[in-house]
Amino acid sequence: KDLWDTSVKYDISFVPDSPYFYDFLTAEELLRFYGRLFGLGGSLLNKRIDDLLELVGMSHARGRRLREYSRGMFQRVGIAQALVNDPKVLLLDEPTSGLDPIAQREVRDVILKLREQGKTVLLCSHHLSDVERISDRVAILNRGRLERIGKLNDLLASERVEIIAEGLSEEAGRKVVELAAEANLAAGRVVAYDTRQDVIQAIVDTVRGANARLVSVIPQRQTLEDLFVRIVQQEEKVEASA
Repeated sequence: KDLWDTSVKYDISFVPDSPYFYDFLTAEELLRFYGRLFGLGGSLLNKRIDDLLELVGMSHARGRRLREYSRGMFQRVGIAQALVNDPKVLLLDEPTSGLDPIAQREVRDVILKLREQGKTVLLCSHHLSDVERISDRVAILNRGRLERIGKLNDLLASERVEIIAEGLSEEAGRKVVELAAEANLAAGRVVAYDTRQDVIQAIVDTVRGANARLVSVIPQRQTLEDLFVRIVQQEEKVEASA
């Protein structure tokens, strides 16, 4: 569509970190008010209100005034309000901020339901565990700069491999420690980490050559928090050396 075509706004909705509504209204009255602003009415609006309150798990509180709601309930009604116009894209700013664990899960469940319905949800959050549970694609911003963007699984894929072996002689154990980028050796048991394929193979060969037991060789999957912290620390090192 044309850049100045305002009709595109009907396809986009936004829920801020702390949404504000007239708190003397009930949830049903709130949705009816915003529905009428979008030109909805009659049985279509009634069904829309019923469906949205069911979606966000607030049917039981539809007749209560918003001033009586908890923050989690308020957040879910905010999402329902943003969906009145049936947008294609929903922008959420810190939707689980300040919520207790149960309320956080309830909001996450609503977001996952929206994804199943084919909605595009753009989530901005510092709660990286929530982002990791919900998102298909992730963009990482640091001080206003886009550092990474891509599919979550691709971003979290790691070349780091964990090698665990037992029954090593003292000599074989020392050799593994010397080879690996990181290793812990105790009582003939070693846990080693490395990303270099030739070194990983050399460690495995050392274990087998010593007739020790190779317990496991497992590629490590980093968390989104691990990735974010590593990116920030790398930037700090670059700035410090500049």
